[in-house]
Amino acid sequence: MQLNFDTSALHATAQPSDVAPSTVAPQARTEQAALAQAAVKFEAFFVAQMLKQMRQATTALADKDSPLNQEVNQAPLAMADLAVADSLAGQRAFGIADVLVRQMSGVNSRIL
Repeated sequence: MQLNFDTSALHATAQPSDVAPSTVAPQARTEQAALAQAAVKFEAFFVAQMLKQMRQATTALADKDSPLNQEVNQAPLAMADLAVADSLAGQRAFGIADVLVRQMSGVNSRIL
């Protein structure tokens, strides 16, 4: 018994004319980008608030003489928390931005 396979389809490459043009209007892409940007900013805000609450709990549990309870350290720690929150949101570490974009736009895919 001999099997014959047609391998011509394996060697075919897509030509630019074979690809369907984007059906998304430029305005819709701009709105989608604005939605994604707002969602990432919200995720950064949410993570910053979570870190702030964690910092307050840590400070409350720390000893009186701990560096965490010194006023001079509060501003740098708060700035560091904001930087960490922005970084985590930019990486979409928690996925909050993805969920917001998916829910608000009806798109069921990850934002870029």
